[in-house]
Amino acid sequence: MVDVSRARYDVPMRVLAATAVASLVCYWLALENGAPRVSPTPIAAVRANVANALSSFGDVAAPIKRATVSIRTVQYLDPPQSKPTAKPRRWIEGIGSGVIVDGRGYILTNEHVVRGADRIEITIADPTQRQFLAKLVRADPGLDLALLRIESPRKLPAAALGDSSLVQVGDWAIAIGSPFGLSQTVTVGVISAVRQSFRVEQHVYSDFFQTDAAINRGNSGGPLVNSKGEIIGINTAIYGPTGVFSGIGFAIPSNQARAMVAALKPPAPPADGK
Repeated sequence: MVDVSRARYDVPMRVLAATAVASLVCYWLALENGAPRVSPTPIAAVRANVANALSSFGDVAAPIKRATVSIRTVQYLDPPQSKPTAKPRRWIEGIGSGVIVDGRGYILTNEHVVRGADRIEITIADPTQRQFLAKLVRADPGLDLALLRIESPRKLPAAALGDSSLVQVGDWAIAIGSPFGLSQTVTVGVISAVRQSFRVEQHVYSDFFQTDAAINRGNSGGPLVNSKGEIIGINTAIYGPTGVFSGIGFAIPSNQARAMVAALKPPAPPADGK
């Protein structure tokens, strides 16, 4: 039995020298015959770009924060009572997030955030923290998406949907929302994986982004944004045995919501202008 770790290989120096010379001659001949010159990798430039990217996400997050809203829902457990002496109705409260996708007051969120709600309150992210009552415009339980609308006297800041088909594993991911009711919270991570399907309680989701950007209760319905400030997903669920974030969150790709948002746009005029 040979102990390879202790074996010795003695190669004459003249053989090594001849090999090196031959390699240089071949490289010179290739250049003379028009072979492309390979430039060295600009390591310094790459490091500088990475450093700049990591310095701050503030400029990316700022406009999306203005379009992100907090959602509070109320669901009554008792029917309305007309007697003035009747006991107050029992109710349960829910929280979530949403994102304005149309300046006329249309908000995209999760269907499970507003499911069964008798009252939907929206708080927008301007300095006055104005509150509005929202109406449910459309809901898709299969996609777990819902579209709300609020009536505002002026046009509201809106965020644009990006193309989620361009997202790659390892891309930056910025989650914005109201975890535990704490509005305007920004967390940063990456796209960890693209999942074909997974089950949350009784619902099976398909084609989801997995991210390690922190998502908690109250983040549902908020935007997941790329480094260009485009919505690439709607934060929806977490995987955690304790019920709080443990490094695995999920978001619905933005392209699944595109049809719902596109229906808001007025039809294009005929080509002849009639």
